[in-house]
Amino acid sequence: MAIDTTNCLINGGTWTTVQTYLGAADSEKTYVEGLINAVSWRANSETGRLLLARNRTDYYDGPDNGVTLLTRQAPINVMSGLFVDTAYVFGTDTEIASTGYQLYGDIGMIVLTTTVFAPGPRVVKLIDNEGYVTVPYDLEMAVMELTLDWYKRFREKRVGVKSISTEGRTVSYAESLPQNVADVFKSYRRMAVL
Repeated sequence: MAIDTTNCLINGGTWTTVQTYLGAADSEKTYVEGLINAVSWRANSETGRLLLARNRTDYYDGPDNGVTLLTRQAPINVMSGLFVDTAYVFGTDTEIASTGYQLYGDIGMIVLTTTVFAPGPRVVKLIDNEGYVTVPYDLEMAVMELTLDWYKRFREKRVGVKSISTEGRTVSYAESLPQNVADVFKSYRRMAVL
């Protein structure tokens, strides 16, 4: 197993970055890399976003208000092209010039200033680079903490079990996500955009 560098939400994305934090042995490298990949995917799923920066081409319905488009991803680092075409050809004649809109990249919002978006399904084409170039520290720490949580459960052979009481023979099961991790993931959740 290798670190999925397209999705890894640990800055630096290397085995040594997490090895000390987990206290993992060299012999567990492959397993831990798999955990890092799984936790990073879980963060994407929980937030409804692709969190790490990447180039994308995406299509949107023409927004109801005609001038403001809220994108599925944020931040937007660089826009390479914005097209509006009800014929779905998206040729150069349908491209909006960079002087024709304002980009609020940190929140993933585009506001047209010289025209309006046409109404209709998937009539807007956006080519950009979006997501975090540097993973925010609280998000990175949440990924590390969840990786540690899953690693400890594996090491203790207590997958899904939080505690066991021997006298009364009580078994408590762990929540799906530790509350502090769930809170961080929730803070990065994105509203659904068509």
